[in-house]
Amino acid sequence: MILRLDGSSINLSSFFRCLLLQVVPRLTLFAVWKVPELGARVLAVGLCASAFRLWFALPLGLHWLVMLAMMLIVVPDLHECVGVLFGGILAAVETFSVNFSMTTTWTLGVNLVLTLAGNVAMATTWYVLGTQENGYELPCLVAVVTCSVVSAVLGGVYLKLFGEVKF
Repeated sequence: MILRLDGSSINLSSFFRCLLLQVVPRLTLFAVWKVPELGARVLAVGLCASAFRLWFALPLGLHWLVMLAMMLIVVPDLHECVGVLFGGILAAVETFSVNFSMTTTWTLGVNLVLTLAGNVAMATTWYVLGTQENGYELPCLVAVVTCSVVSAVLGGVYLKLFGEVKF
């Protein structure tokens, strides 16, 4: 037992049980979810940027606009000038990795779908319109699509198991 300043005590065994049963599984699934999500996003953006120069920003820009609109609708604190600017920064982060949109089921679902669709669209466009045959086109396309689908499924599992995240 540990005594707190207010005179109450904490039972260490219940603390470690809580840690092992709630925090460790959540962090483990979160880490396993983020590896394919970020890997697929980086590969898709890199492939698209290598072939189409600045056109790769089009799907990212559309993703950003939708996430900004979603955040301005869902989060009431963002309705002021500073909030809109902060929402723009949050939406920019959301185009690469699902983070702040995890606070509501609706924004998380939209972000998972947009990330999946954006990754698949960028990689498929690169594959179809690619001008050179180097032998790695199909494996790269399969890697992006597979990691994107796995990431979307893991995001859904995370939401189902742990619910919305409160910051």
